Amino acid sequence: MGTGWGEGGAGGGMLGRSKDTAEARAKSIEARGRGAIGVVCEATSKTGLEQALADVRKRFGQVNILVNAAGVNSGTP
Repeated sequence: MGTGWGEGGAGGGMLGRSKDTAEARAKSIEARGRGAIGVVCEATSKTGLEQALADVRKRFGQVNILVNAAGVNSGTP
């Protein structure tokens, strides 16, 4: 999804549970000439999400679009 945004002219924060995943996503955007930052984030943690948002805002100033593509299994039906 982020790669398509890069092709369309957008950049931004690419979140992942691991540094390698987050940075690989960011590099795919940067390869299209757009700014991107890889941010390690645990999507089930409010504190983790708040820190990721702060990191993205520090780099870009604001967030215009947010897409939640995290898969979380709560273990209950």
